[in-house]
Amino acid sequence: MGLFDKLRKKPLVFPASVKGKVVPMAEIPDDVFSQGILGPCIGVDPAERQIHAPFDGEVLQLPDSCHALGLRGGGLEILLHIGVDTVEMKGDGFTALVKEGDRVKKGQPLIEMDLEKIAAAQHPAVVIHILMEADSFSSVTPTAAASVEVGDALLEIVK
Repeated sequence: MGLFDKLRKKPLVFPASVKGKVVPMAEIPDDVFSQGILGPCIGVDPAERQIHAPFDGEVLQLPDSCHALGLRGGGLEILLHIGVDTVEMKGDGFTALVKEGDRVKKGQPLIEMDLEKIAAAQHPAVVIHILMEADSFSSVTPTAAASVEVGDALLEIVK
């Protein structure tokens, strides 16, 4: 690969949607995510209640349970999955601040979660950041430090 090719393939960045401690994919406490079945991912054990838009984009999907959110923007299509097995909570402890089809700005609050209710239901609250359509990228590399702020790079992606 020549210098021109390297410059042309500027990496995309998948930023964090929440402040907290980084959880590598292999350590996410759910086989679907830890094995990358839905795609490459990385978790953040949240230190705050709000999930924020990691980039400007459009809300593609938001189930009634509000435990997950699909988003497209910044050259990426992603899924933010809040907690492990939290779908069982049927929306209790989650408040959507947006709806499907909404255009959102980077940093905008998307969902508020009740960390105490998630803990009381005995579910890990880790927010899983999943890269969809990963087979269209040539490389996906974790870049996060041990802990992140909203907007810090989690994954670097090359098309």
